[in-house]
Amino acid sequence: AKEIQPLFARHCYSCHGPDEQESSFRLDSKKVALAGGELGEKPIVPGDSARSPLVAYIAGTDAVLSMPPKGPRLTAAEVGLILAWIDQGANWPEGEQGEIK
Repeated sequence: AKEIQPLFARHCYSCHGPDEQESSFRLDSKKVALAGGELGEKPIVPGDSARSPLVAYIAGTDAVLSMPPKGPRLTAAEVGLILAWIDQGANWPEGEQGEIK
């Protein structure tokens, strides 16, 4: 998890962080990240990266969404870290209200 938060901060927080929440989705809050936003599906399924839409979005394999929409894409190694993190249970360091510190 210590490797994942910096990836989210670098690639995702500008649209899904404490200051802005596109589609009502955040990746700095465990509760929101696991529940999902306006798309109506859980983007992270702990223990099952194959059923986690977030993986398809960041890998660029989803037919509709590709994240991040602007700026540098995540590398294959970064996508692999997130995939492994999800498969290992998406352990999340909890601070106040489940927010990543």
